Amino acid sequence: MHAAPDPRLRTHENRRGGEALSHLKSILLILLVIGLGITSVIFYSRRELKIPELSLKSSQSKSDSQVDCLLVARLGDRHLRMGFYMPAEDRKQRDDLLKKLPAIKHDLLMSAGRADFLSALEIRDFDSIREYLLETVNLHAREPVDSLFFQNFHFD
Repeated sequence: MHAAPDPRLRTHENRRGGEALSHLKSILLILLVIGLGITSVIFYSRRELKIPELSLKSSQSKSDSQVDCLLVARLGDRHLRMGFYMPAEDRKQRDDLLKKLPAIKHDLLMSAGRADFLSALEIRDFDSIREYLLETVNLHAREPVDSLFFQNFHFD
């Protein structure tokens, strides 16, 4: 004779099956959240790398008509931070100056320790500083640069 199965055992088996199903749901939910996180990071980073089409078009903004330069140097125990820009007459001159800007900066930094230039920096003789900068720029420029304007100056 077979005895009827005990209903308490069946409830225990159903409970284990329900726990397994609940555990599976938790794992699937965690994987879904991780997947959504990875997907959002990928889309966000792709958006960050895109170059706007507008940046490829020519415009008459100040960056098309001038070349900016920032010099940062340590001169002895003092620090120099000087920003200036040079207006360009046309795109050809601007492109030439941008191409030669690393060499211009190099020459400016290498000769920044000259006594006459240091003296002009200390007394903030901007006419002399401008003249020195223009001389150095025009050594490299294909077309001479006539003017130069300071954006910021810090020497301490």
